[in-house]
Amino acid sequence: MNKGQNRGHCQVCGRIQVVLPNGLVAKHGYRVAGFGFFSGVCFGSRHQPLQIERLVTDQIMANLVSQAQSNEVRAMALRGGMLNPEQAQKLEFWGSRVWKWVGEGRMKAREPVMVPWSDASAEERERQIELEAGECEMFARHARSHVKSLGELIAKVHGQPLIDRDQEELDKVAVRTAKKAPIEGAYRTKQAQKDDLERLNREFSKLSQAMQAVGVYYMDIPFDLHNFNQNRLSKLMHQYGGTDAKNLFLEAAGLYAARVEIKSRPVIK
Repeated sequence: MNKGQNRGHCQVCGRIQVVLPNGLVAKHGYRVAGFGFFSGVCFGSRHQPLQIERLVTDQIMANLVSQAQSNEVRAMALRGGMLNPEQAQKLEFWGSRVWKWVGEGRMKAREPVMVPWSDASAEERERQIELEAGECEMFARHARSHVKSLGELIAKVHGQPLIDRDQEELDKVAVRTAKKAPIEGAYRTKQAQKDDLERLNREFSKLSQAMQAVGVYYMDIPFDLHNFNQNRLSKLMHQYGGTDAKNLFLEAAGLYAARVEIKSRPVIK
């Protein structure tokens, strides 16, 4: 896909596709699950995108509603005893359905073993009616669900401008940048807060080494920054305040204050 191409929603599959210079949706394949699988080249390729035209989508919706109604009527007729299937799947004596394999190699497939309706047992008839009625009802549900989704898509995109790919990429970059941008007085993730705390700990570790280098006994220095509170600062200043370690103690106290402030910031997940 080259930059600068506009895109729009296909009237048939509803997916975003490239719009060619002639105003038609580019050739694409599709598969729609639910009330059946349709694969191959989507015939929406021969029409304008939904942003410009909705005639094909309206026709599909009307056809789906009609099919849903037909299947609902058939399911009611089957369950009400007004319609009988021509055949029923054969059942084993323990109630399992009987299947057979047809074809060869990779083309081999499993098919049900069917018996004429007049020869089917009461259980076989009941199971077949339940199977076919259930399939009709499922088809109707998925068809109506797809009609609803197409209607929602029409309301959302019909009459709107086509999607400019360059602008779309810029918008995506802006969203990604906004997600990573710092929030004043807060953290976007727990990890970001953890990274700042670890940075302070590394700085405190360097200060601890510097304190020992100027004569501070290592056992007098807190092992972790979170222990360098005001009480510890006061003790160290009382004991070593007249040495070169004084400024190091004050730096460590500043790190401790920064740690308290970082821990107090909310984390927005």
